[in-house]
Amino acid sequence: MKRLYSLLSLATLCVASNDQQLEARQGPATQYIIFNNCPTAVPLYISGDFNGVIPFQGNTTKFLSGDVPFINTNANGGTFNSTGTLRAGFKANGFFYYLVKDPERINTGISIVPQGRPTTNGFCVPAVCEDVNCPNAFNLPPNEFSYPPTGPTAPDPPFYQCPFSNTTYVIT
Repeated sequence: MKRLYSLLSLATLCVASNDQQLEARQGPATQYIIFNNCPTAVPLYISGDFNGVIPFQGNTTKFLSGDVPFINTNANGGTFNSTGTLRAGFKANGFFYYLVKDPERINTGISIVPQGRPTTNGFCVPAVCEDVNCPNAFNLPPNEFSYPPTGPTAPDPPFYQCPFSNTTYVIT
């Protein structure tokens, strides 16, 4: 009986150990629903990689873990990296979201809208940029040291924050 107990304890320890490794590697995925309101189909880029085409008036849903530096399209003269392009970005640590624009021109407007969260005290509000003059988008991507501290006060745009796990973001 003592030997059976030892084997069961060892099996439980191995299963618990493997579960912890999976959680640390994978992390929770965030849902992004990306809509195309452009008059034609648009290529979709996520973190600089081509990720398919969204048809006219269509959408796609992505579940992504960790930071998502950029979601954008190269339609209307934009590029997959940045020139002439407006991009949506997400920082998992701190639940930040933001927009980055080319200060000379943008190819499409973009909005980021957290779903099903209260928009109180400046948290979880939509981030919208529809032209090159919008004041609520960065001209250059934020770096690791430029994010504001998290706390009871929402950051000032162009940083936005929705401090809830399992938030779905609609990008249009």
